[in-house]
Amino acid sequence: RERFAKETFILVSWEGCTLDDQRLELFARKIVKPEDEVSDKPRLFTKVETGQRVFAQLTSAPLRS
Repeated sequence: RERFAKETFILVSWEGCTLDDQRLELFARKIVKPEDEVSDKPRLFTKVETGQRVFAQLTSAPLRS
């Protein structure tokens, strides 16, 4: 957190990773703790987007054509 500015983002992928790879959603859920989870460690990420999530947003109303 000390080395990255407030609105900094990272892009994570791996060899063989595809849009329908179920590990993407699992990874996304693991790196962002729910806001109501009590922990002595700070949240490193406040939001995670995956290709699957962005695709769903772009293909749902009102953006879907």
